[in-house]
Amino acid sequence: MRNSITNPQLLALREQIDIVDAELVRLLGQRFGLTAQVGVLKKEVGLDARDPDRERLQIEKVRKLAADSGVDPDIVENFFQSLLKTVVQKHREV
Repeated sequence: MRNSITNPQLLALREQIDIVDAELVRLLGQRFGLTAQVGVLKKEVGLDARDPDRERLQIEKVRKLAADSGVDPDIVENFFQSLLKTVVQKHREV
């Protein structure tokens, strides 16, 4: 068996993963920029930082997207729950 560090197929796959990871981080930055604007707007108009109905709909939506994409919906839900928790916390800091 060849060393995994020098296996060209493994290296190529890892390079592709690194590209996807960079894109995920870029998209998260874009998303956080948008949610920061939402937080400011909510404060200006006197809305609560948290919107449970919106959160529920978002979770339903991403679970369906995950299932349709062959990704475990529970993993995606856990990720988005963490994301939403951070967003609400940032909104409260505005």
